[in-house]
This record gives sequence, C-alpha cells and structure tokens, in this order.
Amino acid sequence: MHTISGWLVSLLILSCHGIVAPGHTLSSSAQALQFVSGEQQQSNVVTWDEHSILVRGQRVMLFSGEFHPFRLPSPGLWFDIFEKIRSMGYTAVSFYLDWALLEGERGHVRAEGIFLLEPFFEAAQRAGLFLIARPGPYINAETSGGGLPGWLQRNKGRVRSTARDYIESTQSYLDEVLCIIAKFQIVRGGPIIMVQYENEYSISDTPESLAVLPKIFGMGEALDSDDIDTLSTDLFPDYMEHIKKQFTDAGIAVPLMINDAVPAGNWAPNTGKGAADIYTIDDYPFPYGFTCTQTPDTRLILGRLLTLQLKVEIQRCGPHSSGQVQSSTTLLSIHSAQPRRWVSPSFKEVSQKLG
Repeated sequence: MHTISGWLVSLLILSCHGIVAPGHTLSSSAQALQFVSGEQQQSNVVTWDEHSILVRGQRVMLFSGEFHPFRLPSPGLWFDIFEKIRSMGYTAVSFYLDWALLEGERGHVRAEGIFLLEPFFEAAQRAGLFLIARPGPYINAETSGGGLPGWLQRNKGRVRSTARDYIESTQSYLDEVLCIIAKFQIVRGGPIIMVQYENEYSISDTPESLAVLPKIFGMGEALDSDDIDTLSTDLFPDYMEHIKKQFTDAGIAVPLMINDAVPAGNWAPNTGKGAADIYTIDDYPFPYGFTCTQTPDTRLILGRLLTLQLKVEIQRCGPHSSGQVQSSTTLLSIHSAQPRRWVSPSFKEVSQKLG
C-alpha cells in the first residue's frame, strides 16, 4: 500500500444546501476573485502545503460545487448558474468534459456552438470562481462508458492501458481540449487553478478485485487494508505516466491532481510513475437515498474521513521532487454516497437483486 502524503488541504463539497459565507453578497466585477494577468510560472502562482492551496501566497479555501457544460448545453445560462453558485459562498467549480460527446466521430473533435469551451471558462471567471478541470480521458461521471467514445470498441487493445491503439486514440481529443484549457489556466490570466488527469484509476478488473467490490457498497464485511491492496493490483503506472505527460506536453502548468476511488494512496506524490502533484481521496460519507431534509451527524462523517475505516498511514511528506512547491499534500473530495452503516435498506435490496 502506498503512503498518503500530507493531510487536508481543503474540501471539495457537493452539497444539497448552499452554505453562504458570513457577509457574502452576490459578486460583481469589483468583488470577483482576482486572477493572474500575464505569463507567470506555476511556482509563483499556485502552491500548496499541508494546510491549503495558496494563490500568489494567499491561502484559498476551495469550497467547490460541480457543474458540467455538457449537462446544460446552453451557454447563455452558464453565467447565471455560476453567479448563483458564487452567491452561495462557493469559491470554485469542478467540471468534467465528455470525450464521447466531443469526439463522437474519430478524428473530429467538436469545438463549436454548444461545444465551445471558452464561454464556459469566461463565465466562471466573470462570476469570480476558480475552476478545476477534469477532462478525462475517462471521467465516469455516471455517463455512458465513462465518457469513452463507442468507436473505441473497434480497437483491439485494452482501454486505460498502454495499448498503442488506445493511447493513439486519446491524442486528438487531448490535444484539442488541453490546448484550450492551457490558455485559461490561472498562470495565463484564466480561472483554472488545477487539472485532473484520468479519473478514479484505482480498481483493477481482476477476479480478486471484483470480489471485493461489494464491500465498497456496504454489503458484507467492512473494507480493510488487505482489501484495498487487492482492489489496486494490476494497474498500469506506465499508462498514468503517459497520460500525465500528455497533459504537461500540452502546456498544463497548474498543479496536476488525481482522485483515488479508494484511499490506497494510488498516484500520491513521490510514489513513482504517474504520481500526481496533489493526491485526493474520493470519499462518500452520505448514504445513497440521502435527502436534503435529512441532516447527518457531521461528527460521524468527520470520524470516518479521519480514520477512513482503513489502516492507512497519513504522513506529511517532504519537499516535492520538482522543487517547485513547498510540500506535498492531500486534498479531500467529498461527494454523496455511503459509509457501510448508513446504507439504506432499499439500496441494499436493489444492489443484491442486481448481483
């Protein structure tokens, strides 16, 4: 098992209830977050330590919602959505891009009309929000095929691996979208503060790994550290290293992050090939079936987040190997699903019927 470096930077929270910061009002151009102008090096703009992200030396609480442009393909409404998000006290928005939609026909990446990305970025910046870009190539995001285009089935190689035909298939899409994302990084005056490469590349498809999966959904015994090791076997570090290089070669200079679907330290800083700048845990403290009229015991949630119900060692790491930042850290991404004891009976019944 890898060691998770650092500890909490901040919380990326998907919430039913908007939390309004004390004294916060709807942002105007004068109140919007101040972004960097001109070409600046990453080390001078976005840094981090064991406490938080820092922008130009100032600590930032990344309190983030989630909003995907392909789920509201009406650019004229984007600023209104962003303004409402900002008015509720959020400071950032995380967004996925859907490869299957943007390159439905191999070799033709759509970047016009409702598929234009620039208006999305400009609307977020106008509202005073930072952006966290998550373009994939695999996104999950409860999309068909996790955002992988159907024409990949014509390939012989394994997806999400170093198979030559898969790697070559990602190139047109990543070249196009990363070029646009790079132009809107905070180091170039835009709102994008972090970029995630790949998504939840944490669980292999071996029979042993698949046998452990039911425990994640609260069926059977609780997960332990041996289960986590089993889930994460047979992953491809060379694949993650290649995808990461595609991002840096395209000019991505802000911190690169990864979200681990299980708290195993996969791709944490200083763990070898494919390691991220910032490691994040994709955790689910709320049960499926949770409604906004229910109020969970936050003490129980915090206890789970701190212990993770696993024997995972959490240590502070030394200076990052690149020498560009002060230290490595862990970012915690909180979404809405379940710890085992909060799984609703209806969810268990459905899960069991589906096998």
